Amino acid sequence: MVSSFRIRVELDIRRDILWKVRATSAYMRFLRANGAIKRMESIDYRETGETTTSKSRTLLYVPANVNIPEMIAALIDDCYIEIRDTHTWDDAEPYVQYFTVRPNILQEVISTTGCLTMEEDMDDKTRCVHTLWGECNANIPLLGYYVEQAIISNMEAFYDTYNTHVKGFVKMIVNEFGDGTLASLDEAVERLLRDERPQ
Repeated sequence: MVSSFRIRVELDIRRDILWKVRATSAYMRFLRANGAIKRMESIDYRETGETTTSKSRTLLYVPANVNIPEMIAALIDDCYIEIRDTHTWDDAEPYVQYFTVRPNILQEVISTTGCLTMEEDMDDKTRCVHTLWGECNANIPLLGYYVEQAIISNMEAFYDTYNTHVKGFVKMIVNEFGDGTLASLDEAVERLLRDERPQ
């Protein structure tokens, strides 16, 4: 059984800014501190193709909020809900990123694959539209469909609150690296990037 999904979320950040900061350690730290992610580490970041613009990054993380039955949650620890998330993209063709997500256990039978795009909001260039689509496949007899729906439901729940985290990150950037106003965002991001390396 394979379940398709499409998730669309409007974000209060320009797409060029989000594209630049999404792979920084500052962004990863903020998502942890702000409660979006319980634990996260970058386990692989590299150039993948013949050019230096093709990149791959693998993250290992535990979502802060996972909707699973309480009976099951009481019996398992974080290693059972730890996620291995691999992104690939080409900086020469920005705003498109491909992903493969697997739980750290049952990697052979459960996978979520797809594409993420960032588009400018046609009415407000200071915002962007973040769209993910793809397929979830849980090759588990009798339970596969229910596992797929649970995974998609948890993805939707995460993105329901994602704009709150994005706005908080923008505020943090301008306060720490700019003059505290949105007018200083571009300069603040450049200062952040000088001190950062992709994660």
